Amino acid sequence: MSDQYETYQYDAEGRVKSSTCISGCGSQYVTYNALGQRVQDYQSDYLGGYMTLTYPRDIFGDRTGIWDDRPSQNWLGWDIFWARVAGQRLNMGGASAYIDHADAVGSTTMETDPSGAVDWDVVNGPWGQVWQQTGTRQSEVFAGMDWQVNDPLMPSATREYSDGLGRWMTPDPGGVKVVRLDNPQTWNMYAYAGDNPTSRNDPTGLCFDPTSCSLELAGIGSLIEPGGGTAVGAVVGGVLGAGILYFGARAIDNRIQATNSLAKRAQESSAKQGMENSGPKAENAPGVTAGGQATDEYGNKLGPSGDTQVNETQSKTREAARNRALKEGPGAVEHATPKHGQPHFHPTRRNGKKKPCSTHHNYPCR
Repeated sequence: MSDQYETYQYDAEGRVKSSTCISGCGSQYVTYNALGQRVQDYQSDYLGGYMTLTYPRDIFGDRTGIWDDRPSQNWLGWDIFWARVAGQRLNMGGASAYIDHADAVGSTTMETDPSGAVDWDVVNGPWGQVWQQTGTRQSEVFAGMDWQVNDPLMPSATREYSDGLGRWMTPDPGGVKVVRLDNPQTWNMYAYAGDNPTSRNDPTGLCFDPTSCSLELAGIGSLIEPGGGTAVGAVVGGVLGAGILYFGARAIDNRIQATNSLAKRAQESSAKQGMENSGPKAENAPGVTAGGQATDEYGNKLGPSGDTQVNETQSKTREAARNRALKEGPGAVEHATPKHGQPHFHPTRRNGKKKPCSTHHNYPCR
């Protein structure tokens, strides 16, 4: 797959594993953590230089900065560290610091230094493309998603967005469970913000409707934190009407439903297994142990299916089978014509009686 910037390749799990710049400027290879979040990039350029970028993440899955390892320039350290101050993102790198000022959907409109001077002024198109800009860009936020200069994609907490394609690069993690019959846009698992980016955003990659997300999270939050509720899983997004963006609303709801479903299945399976494990009743079996478990006529315990629960060995001759039995007791008793299985010997006790639940030492029929 390609957009106007890069050609992308996917791994077996449907995630972007590498990208190559169409203009020949370099390549990028991606590493994911166990949660499927992109945590490291190995980047090379057309001059033969390379660097490794590591992305620490917070408890919500959002990036908190970039750790840069660039051997060609003898550089190892924080390239950018992100924090939020009064709802605005603060970019800190080296001796510099910049503040991103966001619009109603959480996109950067300008970047200022600590003195208040404007270093970069920008207007984005609806899908995130830069339409007009002046000054020098340090980094950017589009619709609540942090972007840095070397990255061809815009990462959310759960998947990545391409402004060139105007869509997500991977399907909605919620799958068919987030589909709503009253909203046809939810059937498109790659659609960004319900194909309405001028008034909606989706910084989590999971949910774009603030009303439904807040209602879902309110209910889920009350289950997770009685008396607390809606603060659980919340991600504070842009300002000036951006509102509260809820991380994981649909995913948490799906997980709760899946957990309840699995618990119900496990309970049903356990009850069924308990009935099966009861096995044949002692009064209907040829024998019974001192503990009340059903046995066959030779004293071997019977399992749930009614089959004998025994250990077996296989010898090539009758004499070899008898010798094996004698190694386990002072004597051996032979069952030459059993109702089930092969002829075999059992070890006995000193009184000459077969040891209960002893091994069947089988030998071939004559």
